[in-house]
Amino acid sequence: AVHETVAFATITEHVVRQVSGERAGDLAAVVDRHRRLMTSGPAGGGPEVVLDLLTSDLDLRAWVLSPTGRQIAGAGAPLPGALGAAL
Repeated sequence: AVHETVAFATITEHVVRQVSGERAGDLAAVVDRHRRLMTSGPAGGGPEVVLDLLTSDLDLRAWVLSPTGRQIAGAGAPLPGALGAAL
């Protein structure tokens, strides 16, 4: 609750500062991911670099599969063969 004597502009300024701080953190994370992608080698390191970022930053496991379900790239444990074919 906000007391009625507090100006709307004061509330707005507080909210904008909070959101700006969160966005600055998001921007820093994006810049850091971009830097890591760019320093992974001259060719970008292939799909493994992106998949490693998904695993380390977002705790997501992902794989790149061929049309037949064969694993082409992945981060962490390999995808079980039957599951790859089912996907």
